[in-house]
Amino acid sequence: MNASLRVGIWAGLVGLGAVIASAGCNGNGPATVVSDGGHMLPALLANAGGPVMKTPVMAPIIWANDPNASQLAAFFPDLANSSIFNGQLTQYGLQSLSTEAVTQIAGPLPTSLTDADLRNVLKQAVAAAAADGGNVSGLANGLFIFILPEGTGFTATINNQTVALCQQAAGYHSFLTVPNAPPIIYAVGEQCSLGPPYPSSPFDMGTIMISHEVAEAITDPQELDIDPADQAASQPAWNHTSDYAWQIVLGEGGEVGDLCNFPWTYFRDPGGFAQQHVYSNSAAQAGGDPCGSPLYYGVAPPDGTLQPLAIGQSLHLTPLSGLTIPVGQSMTVPLSFFSNLPTDPFQVRVVNLSDPKGDAGLMTLNLASTQGQNGQVDSLDITVHASGTVSGQAGFEALVLEGYNFDGGIGALWPLLIASP
Repeated sequence: MNASLRVGIWAGLVGLGAVIASAGCNGNGPATVVSDGGHMLPALLANAGGPVMKTPVMAPIIWANDPNASQLAAFFPDLANSSIFNGQLTQYGLQSLSTEAVTQIAGPLPTSLTDADLRNVLKQAVAAAAADGGNVSGLANGLFIFILPEGTGFTATINNQTVALCQQAAGYHSFLTVPNAPPIIYAVGEQCSLGPPYPSSPFDMGTIMISHEVAEAITDPQELDIDPADQAASQPAWNHTSDYAWQIVLGEGGEVGDLCNFPWTYFRDPGGFAQQHVYSNSAAQAGGDPCGSPLYYGVAPPDGTLQPLAIGQSLHLTPLSGLTIPVGQSMTVPLSFFSNLPTDPFQVRVVNLSDPKGDAGLMTLNLASTQGQNGQVDSLDITVHASGTVSGQAGFEALVLEGYNFDGGIGALWPLLIASP
């Protein structure tokens, strides 16, 4: 996403397990064993043509009185040397990632800050460097990172909405333009206490969110300038998927961090710091989990099942694929069980994100089988009773096909859009 406003979707998708059972999913019959006819592969992240930071240098900024100041100072060299993190980004153009020592701001911890405050800090620093004869052209590789202490009370106006960190978001990235200097790229993250199923430590949540924002700032540095006056300088890069259904259902923003923005996609590097996996095109093309899990399993439609949706043109979201089922009609959708490694039988389920509890009566959803293995077939009966709304747009609904509980966690989340004229 242009800014990572995905705390809500994290919480929403994590809560699916509690509501999917009441979403109208039935059937426990045996699946028919067939050879794997080739299920669809995940969508790929696409480049809109904007620049990528090939050799970024992180410039972390923290508060000296932050209780986690020493840990934060150790985190950034660890992130710069993380083979997993860096390895996931080389496919998008990253050549090397390095860091400067943290800059510590003296004084009491802030209790109220805005994005405008941080932008003024950056503008003043650039102006001071230029006045002293500094080479401001060197800022082209700079990635400024503000890490806020827990409870800062930070707000930013993003897309004409006031966003409070640790409430509607945990972080974001942006850029600003200043005279006689390259665009200044920066990211902001706050150390948050979000509660289960997230890590209990605000520090862990802070490093997860910073790794998310650093990855997106590297691969999509000039997608969003929070200042509307600077939007003419916007040059989106890796910011959307080859099928917009994926980002509508799983991430909305479509950046490398957004598409894997779930509590089960973080890992700990050898230094013990928590970081987030980012979306991997190479893993998706190989039939693996784009978000880093060694085991990838679930159900998906066979190749050729979905068709372009006309509604995508009116939303300026193309290509957008799915199925068209008019209100009052039904369709049986073929599905294939898949896994990239041998497994015992695993379970699958489906939920309508427009009506997760099933109490609005928008659809009846019936899986022929809720358990199977790679190469077996399944089907989903869909009856549309009323048209729903997705992302504020009426006329279509978003389903998620999910593999779960084989390895104690979540398998593939597979989007399925239904247009209901």
